[in-house]
Amino acid sequence: MKRLAGVVIGVVILLVVALALYNVLTPKEEGKLEGEIITLEKSTSAKMVNASGNLKMPHYSDLHFKGEMTLTMKTVAGLFVDDGNLVKKGDLLAVLDSDDAERALAKAEANYVKELKGRTSPIDGSKAYGKVVSDYDVENNYEDWIREEMYGDEGLHGAAMDLLSASGESIATVLNPMYYRLKGPVSITTALAGWGANWSSAITKNNEERFAAAWNYKEALEDIDDALKYQRGEKKPRDLRHAEENLELCEISLEDVKNDLEDTKLIAPFDGIVNRVDIREGDRLDLAKTVMVLVDPSELEVEAVIDEMDVLKVKLGQRAVIMLDALPNREFVGKVKSVETMGSLEAGVVTYEVKIEMEDPGMELKDNLTAFVEIIIEEGKEALWVPSEAIEMAERGPVVSVVVNGEVQKQRVLLGETSEGMTEILSGVLEGEEILVH
Repeated sequence: MKRLAGVVIGVVILLVVALALYNVLTPKEEGKLEGEIITLEKSTSAKMVNASGNLKMPHYSDLHFKGEMTLTMKTVAGLFVDDGNLVKKGDLLAVLDSDDAERALAKAEANYVKELKGRTSPIDGSKAYGKVVSDYDVENNYEDWIREEMYGDEGLHGAAMDLLSASGESIATVLNPMYYRLKGPVSITTALAGWGANWSSAITKNNEERFAAAWNYKEALEDIDDALKYQRGEKKPRDLRHAEENLELCEISLEDVKNDLEDTKLIAPFDGIVNRVDIREGDRLDLAKTVMVLVDPSELEVEAVIDEMDVLKVKLGQRAVIMLDALPNREFVGKVKSVETMGSLEAGVVTYEVKIEMEDPGMELKDNLTAFVEIIIEEGKEALWVPSEAIEMAERGPVVSVVVNGEVQKQRVLLGETSEGMTEILSGVLEGEEILVH
């Protein structure tokens, strides 16, 4: 029994000795550092306002054919693009049937040529004067002119007198006793009324003829004056002026018809991508219908929403960093383009729309992508900025855990400003050193 106890005691002693030797001879494992090790470097810490929204392409156009908006339906004669096509400014996108416009153009051109050929002018003032004299015979004085116009062989005065003479013969007939006995006093009354009406009509026409004669005489004098001034190079004759006016009207009409023909073509107003085509060849449509949408992908902006607590901090032109859900590892640069003045109230929360103009992303993006924006409202200064959770408060003041050869050393530091979860270190550590962030 004593022998067995001695064996047990011996085994225990051997185990204790072996464990002691193991602890002495085996190197101790370094304590595992818990946290993230970062390298100190100078950076700029800025104050920012966060916003979220969607990427937009603000420069787009709903395209339709130009021209007079009528109820007349037009036929699509040709379609040269499809959804997603890239086009350049001036490219032909579609055309309408132009038969009517081409016929109108041919007619307008013919009228223009006719007026151009018909525009004539006197060779010199002498011939112009002779033409006026032969047309109007105005070398007589005014009264002779009027007398000839009114009382000549072709004058209206003679025709009026003939009318009254016929009425007088009618009255003489009805006053004959034999006619009176046959027809009675009613016929005499009717004849007298007719004679009075004829007399009134003759007076009216006589006055009209006198006015017309006076007007012709005035125009004749003007034509003589124009002819003499044309001879001296001072004024064009009236017939030449009228011809030039008619020619100008034909030029205007011709230009209008050319515009109508041009309006049968749909031309790209700027470089872009055809986003949607709503017509096909052979379709009948009115000119007010939007036939396709053209988008300029080179202009990008983010329409985002910010809280009322931040809206007064945001100003035009402030820099912004843009991140897209579709590209989580990319950042894009922009600046504040506009800030909404009147906010929106929904469920008791007031928000404001802000538009961020994006710089060239260097790649193709899509409209309506989800975006997150950091608007820099105050540029920070360059300094050693560390996460605030890396700072520990000890009895002797703030310290950081400096990592040297895998071991942690507490180092006292002098702190500066704190902003957006970062703290500035003024002294105590140097750029390039490593610290442990718990």
